[in-house]
Amino acid sequence: MPHSLRLPAAIAGALVAAQAAVALLRPRQRYRVEQADPRAYFSAADLEKAKRFRSGQMRLLAARAAVDLAVLAAATRRAPREGRRPVATGAAAAVGLTVASTVATLPLRAVSRQRAKEVGLITQSWGGWAVDVLKGTAIASAFAAAGGAGLAYGQRRFGRAWWAPGAAVTTAVGVLVTYLGPVLLDPVFNRFTPLPDGETR
Repeated sequence: MPHSLRLPAAIAGALVAAQAAVALLRPRQRYRVEQADPRAYFSAADLEKAKRFRSGQMRLLAARAAVDLAVLAAATRRAPREGRRPVATGAAAAVGLTVASTVATLPLRAVSRQRAKEVGLITQSWGGWAVDVLKGTAIASAFAAAGGAGLAYGQRRFGRAWWAPGAAVTTAVGVLVTYLGPVLLDPVFNRFTPLPDGETR
């Protein structure tokens, strides 16, 4: 394959794999979906309030994406050289990027959370949220370290063909996290208790 086509081919392959994973992992619909008119349950004022809330949250989400992109661009310009320990350097750079992105977007995330609290969608305290942010950053940093180290190793081991095994490993990890995440990761942030026997259950 010509060198100029390798990157587009890698991106296309990753998109195809992602779409295939979505199709395979999509839950099957077991219950009939009933179409309902929101105006039958909510007033015009409530619907307008919901519309304003959604549009505001979407703007904040777009701003977070822009900040993430700016952090990534800055990190790319100041990326460390390979050095004597490329695998360790890759892991450290990935962790640094994760932490920097979390810190940079924290104000926007706080504003988005405050808006959600004002409409009653969130009841958790700010202290609890801060603890969850720390937990999430620690978990994300661990995944980033593994990914950065794996990327550096793959580039040294497979050369220009690193993207092929990299795509396979990324897809496998995605499937694994999809199945194990609710069992291993969700309890880190939530407390689950079984429903007692009865009509509600």
